Amino acid sequence: MLGRVCAIQRSIVCAARRGAALPPPPRQHHLTTLPPTTTTDPTQEDDNPHNTTPQPNPRPYDPTTYRLPFNPTEGRMIMDMLNGATPHHLSSLGVAKGVAGRLLKHRERIGGFQELSQVLEVDGVGIRGAEGVCRCVLQGCGSRGVRDGMTSTQVQSEVAPVWPDLEAVIGQKRLLKPRLSEVVLKNMECFVALHVTAGFLAWVLCGSDGRIHSLATHPLLTANTRFDTLRIYEKVLSVTQEIPEADYYVWEDRASYSQLAKAPLGTVIVALQLAQIRGMLTALLGGSLENTEEEEEDLRSGNQSRLLFLKDSVVPKLFRLKMGVDRLSGLGVADSVMDGGQAAEWLSPVTLEPGVHEAYFQEAASERRYMASAVLVAVAFHRVVLSKNSAALRVLSQ
Repeated sequence: MLGRVCAIQRSIVCAARRGAALPPPPRQHHLTTLPPTTTTDPTQEDDNPHNTTPQPNPRPYDPTTYRLPFNPTEGRMIMDMLNGATPHHLSSLGVAKGVAGRLLKHRERIGGFQELSQVLEVDGVGIRGAEGVCRCVLQGCGSRGVRDGMTSTQVQSEVAPVWPDLEAVIGQKRLLKPRLSEVVLKNMECFVALHVTAGFLAWVLCGSDGRIHSLATHPLLTANTRFDTLRIYEKVLSVTQEIPEADYYVWEDRASYSQLAKAPLGTVIVALQLAQIRGMLTALLGGSLENTEEEEEDLRSGNQSRLLFLKDSVVPKLFRLKMGVDRLSGLGVADSVMDGGQAAEWLSPVTLEPGVHEAYFQEAASERRYMASAVLVAVAFHRVVLSKNSAALRVLSQ
């Protein structure tokens, strides 16, 4: 080995004397030198501010122990809003549709939010999602910095109203015609909800507390009924005598003849027969009441008829029966109501007198659907007009 090295050195010296170019130096492998690893004591603080070594999270978020960053006053406001909100309202506040659905299902399962920490128990929401929901709801409340320990009067002064006067929605949107004074509404003891077609008339008798006392369906005209006003009146008169006496009679204001210009002749005849029936019922049921002295002022204002017309958009909007321009059948919704189910978020179970459940479900579905429409009119009138259910009014105000 030493002899080979000496030979190479001699060849290089000879080449240099002759002026030849030196051979290139042998290639070297460029290896990256790793800095020496140092161990640090985790108990000692690092005084170097430029040290960007990530520190381990001392404790991950735990939904069972985590506390949402809202003071008790804000927490009460959030719970009040969540306990009365509808899916449409939560969506308007910026809450995702899926999250809103899970919130309402959890609310129904636990019977309402009693503690703010229960928002963390909603499936699939998590800590970040719960905080986001609470902030959206609190922002919707119009909070401008509600502080802990504030009185209810101070809270009201600091919080802007979320909705307009909900009771004014009835008059502003003309949900009921004619308008009734508070004196009349307070003195109302019972009412009958009607659903009228050319073939059937269904009625539901309800008390002022929303309890359903009785119901029935009566046939009116058949396909072979001639366009005979006298015979139609006799039939309507006989059916009217079966309707129980009540303070007021309520039906939907669904009379629309704008589409009859291009309708078949049979449709036009049925529409004219229905118009006659409604006119006869107005004359037979719309007589004046024996009113107290407190109601004289309301009578002088023109509210002498016992017939009330509920706007045709109230029932489909409350029970989600609208599909584009078409209206869905309310049979399934009414069946759920009569079975004691919660057909809508704003609706509490309806109370039935003994025998009403059997009388309703013993009818065939082909005829029960008329009774179902009358049931929905009765429930809508009671919740919106008589009891002024805030959750139902919010749905109608949107």
